[in-house]
Amino acid sequence: MSGGEDRIGAVLNGTYRIEKLLGEGGMGTVYQAVHQRVPRSFAIKMLNPEILGNKEVFERFRREAEIASSLGSQHIVQVFDFNHAEDGSPYMVLELLDGHDLAKRIQTRGRMTVQQTVEMLDQATQALTAAHQAGIVHRDLKPANIYMHKLDAREDFVKVLDFGISKVLHSQTGATRTGTVFGTPNYMSPEQAEGRQGEIDHRTDIFAMGAILYECLTGKLAFDAPTLIGTIYQVCHGTPQPLRSFAPEVPDAIEQVLARAMAKQRDRRQPDMATLRDEFVQATTMAAQQTLAFATVAAGPPAMTAGPTTLGSVSSEAVPRSVAPAPSAGKKGVIMGASAGGAALVAVIAWLALGRGGPEAPAPPTAAPVAASTAPAPVAIAPAAPAAAAQMVEIRLRLDPADAKVELDGMRVTDNPLRLPRSDKIHKLLVSAPGYVSAEREIRPNLDGEIVVPLEKAAAPAPAARPAPAARSAPAPKPRKAKVKLEEW
Repeated sequence: MSGGEDRIGAVLNGTYRIEKLLGEGGMGTVYQAVHQRVPRSFAIKMLNPEILGNKEVFERFRREAEIASSLGSQHIVQVFDFNHAEDGSPYMVLELLDGHDLAKRIQTRGRMTVQQTVEMLDQATQALTAAHQAGIVHRDLKPANIYMHKLDAREDFVKVLDFGISKVLHSQTGATRTGTVFGTPNYMSPEQAEGRQGEIDHRTDIFAMGAILYECLTGKLAFDAPTLIGTIYQVCHGTPQPLRSFAPEVPDAIEQVLARAMAKQRDRRQPDMATLRDEFVQATTMAAQQTLAFATVAAGPPAMTAGPTTLGSVSSEAVPRSVAPAPSAGKKGVIMGASAGGAALVAVIAWLALGRGGPEAPAPPTAAPVAASTAPAPVAIAPAAPAAAAQMVEIRLRLDPADAKVELDGMRVTDNPLRLPRSDKIHKLLVSAPGYVSAEREIRPNLDGEIVVPLEKAAAPAPAARPAPAARSAPAPKPRKAKVKLEEW
């Protein structure tokens, strides 16, 4: 035996008998151990002997134990004890988790559905909100530090791990220096990647969560390059590829939410994790509501004859988005009960399922044969709402930058795509963003379509012109007075 296996069979302080090796890294080793007096297994995380003299590593190790044990969230791995082995090696005793981390989940099973991503985000938000409210920034959020634990009948109970390099806001220790970089490059915020320690706050974790959500939905890294320097450059200056290039079923509104979370300037990100979660859920809910409206149109006979062009466009875009979440709506209702936003999403998907397959849906076809023998009956059957909805036109906006402000006929709008009544009326579209030249477009909503609006960067303001020498000397014919005034100024 060598390395971490050397400790198998050892008993730490007469209490924890090490049974097997769970994992080994450059800084520490994780074992499974059983308590000698209580029939329960734990995880033992121990610093490697070769770095025992590293004071900074030891402080990070001790901080992880203190933070995890003090926050008290069920979605943060529990720490029960912190001690030193007989040879002086520090160790902590943690709850033993059964399952796999999010990185392995994506690697082995591929990208996740929107619904699965919502459930992960809702649970991780509870853990990170508890940390942020205590003034603690994780600083190393990544899929490998989000564990999918098997708990009772569930296999996806989220546990956030490894607060070892977390930052305690308002700390007076001064241990972290400007220019020092901690974290994993692919998930770092720009301020973190550039070592601007004074600017790191909870919004650093929001940036990382945006990159994690992108990876959940696409199976791809949001920021990646062959080299470390290249990855850091992507984080600071690059833009992830569009979500729909990897996940065409994901609503555009979700892409807008993630673009805000991964904004380069921290002031443009969501103000807290709960807002990010709520915006993500709302974007998903809006897509389900739109799909419900489209499905209602497609189900009624008037919609089949009112506008075949519009119906064809809706079928290719909206219907696939409703397919993935629908089967899990009933099973996951209890899971999402802890989040008001999640409950709203489940309610909408359930409403969609009822609208498409409930007792009301087949009523019009059943009524039609009964009324076929009389002339007025077909007129009475045609519902007004589907006929009106069939006349709506959908116009998708492709904006650059993605979070540009949109005004339609002088009013701010946030929906994308726009849904307007079919007509030949010309609408005025204004797109603007700080630091860019605003652009105007005219929309005539007579067909479904897409409008691409790239904004040009505003030119830097020209330096103020210095006054010409002649202008200063002309009104002063007497040199003596002019000299006195210049000296006084």
